[in-house]
Amino acid sequence: MHFKERAREKLGDERLQRNLQKIKGKFVGKRRSAITELDDFEGTRDAARTIRQRALDDLDVWLELFEANARARGATVLWAQDPAEINRLVVEIAFRHGVRKIVKSRSSRPTWASTSSRSTATSRPRTSWARRCTSRRRR
Repeated sequence: MHFKERAREKLGDERLQRNLQKIKGKFVGKRRSAITELDDFEGTRDAARTIRQRALDDLDVWLELFEANARARGATVLWAQDPAEINRLVVEIAFRHGVRKIVKSRSSRPTWASTSSRSTATSRPRTSWARRCTSRRRR
C-alpha cells in the first residue's frame, strides 16, 4: 500500500484522530517550556548546527574512525556504493545464514530488498532501514 493510500485510510481512523487531537496542543507548549529552560536557546541551536555541519564536512573521517573502532571490537564493517550494492550484500549475508524471509520494518531510510533466494534482491520498499529477519535454517 502506498503512502497516499495509507494516509487516506488513517484520516478515517477515529481513534487515531482522537489521539492526534489530544497531543496537538501539547507539542508547542512543551517545546516552548523546554526552550525557556535553556539559558541561551539560539546559541545552543547555533552550536548544534555548527557541530552537525562539521560532522558532515568530515564524514569520511568519522566513518573511517567508526570502522576502525568497530573492527577493533570484532565487528565486520561493509561498505556499499549504492542501494543495489547494499541489496547484494544483505542478500548474500542472509543466504549464508539460511534466512528464508526478510520483513521490512518502518523507518525513514528507503533502501532495499525483499528476497526468497540468493539472486532476488529486487523490490525497494518505500520506507525501510532496519530489517527483521526470520531465519529457517536448512536441515
